[in-house]
Amino acid sequence: MTGTIPVDGPLAAPASWRSAWATLRGAQWRHFALLPLAALSGTGASALGRMARGVAVASLALAYAYGLNAITDRATDRDARKNPLAGRSSCPATAATVVAGMALLALALAATNGRSALLAAAISIAAATAYSAGPQLKRWPGVGMLANAAIFTPLLFVGRATAGVPAQMGLLTTAFIALLIQSQLLHECADIDEDAARGAWTTARALGLGRTTTAALLTGIAGAFACVPPAPSRALALIAAAVLIGTGAFAMQSSLPFARRRAAHRAIGLAGGALLWAAALARGGH
Repeated sequence: MTGTIPVDGPLAAPASWRSAWATLRGAQWRHFALLPLAALSGTGASALGRMARGVAVASLALAYAYGLNAITDRATDRDARKNPLAGRSSCPATAATVVAGMALLALALAATNGRSALLAAAISIAAATAYSAGPQLKRWPGVGMLANAAIFTPLLFVGRATAGVPAQMGLLTTAFIALLIQSQLLHECADIDEDAARGAWTTARALGLGRTTTAALLTGIAGAFACVPPAPSRALALIAAAVLIGTGAFAMQSSLPFARRRAAHRAIGLAGGALLWAAALARGGH
């Protein structure tokens, strides 16, 4: 989508507001809201307070990203379960208001965690805007995946008051980016028909389904090697490798339809990422 977002409808109707909140699609991103916990260091009230605010900032930024995507993709999305605005020619004014409010609240709350957190939130929000609205970076092979990483990866740092990060962050960030790229590749496979209808030349459309799932496996292998230098220990590097190569093999070999395959990959990746995070904390990497 380019230019302004056409809106319709009054701001007052309660049903319209309920629909606007549904546009934020919380069920699709709620697991990502815990990303700031990756930077957990210390158990004092101050540290825990920053983490709680970080989770809130991540939730608001994700609500904006997913809500904006719902607005800009409404004309070409076909499934109302995926996008409550699917098939609409114009955007309800309530939805536009709520989505914009999420971005403003995210930035305001991030500022209470310090400059580093505010910068991380601003990068995520800017990337979400460029990804879904102008210039719609998701339309370009490779570029869309980089923009997607720029939306989610900064959320790892919105709970931090300073630029310094705990020892485990290099490993966790590297593993997360690899899992995110795998998920994005499966997402593009699942949405290949819709992307073709809107003229988006995604990586999946450029490579084809078979090569795209192979790319997911290669991403896992490359990510496993990339995790070695920042890993605080060999054991953590091995856990990361097992998670990334395992999820990559699942993405390539699974016989599930792509929408279900992506959901299963998300569950496996979430469990594997949680295991890696817990192992890093248990080792004392924080």
